[in-house]
Amino acid sequence: MLNLGGALVQVGRFEKAIDAHTRAATVFRELGDLHAEKAALEAWAVTHNERRLRQS
Repeated sequence: MLNLGGALVQVGRFEKAIDAHTRAATVFRELGDLHAEKAALEAWAVTHNERRLRQS
């Protein structure tokens, strides 16, 4: 789901990318994979920032 989120950011689909990153973080949390959860949450934050920058 992280790759999906990244691809969605590239085409400007920020809301869908944020959703993909959120779902990925949830899945990784449920699996107990803290490193992957951290990566998903970081991607979520970067996506929010990218959306803000492109809206300016």
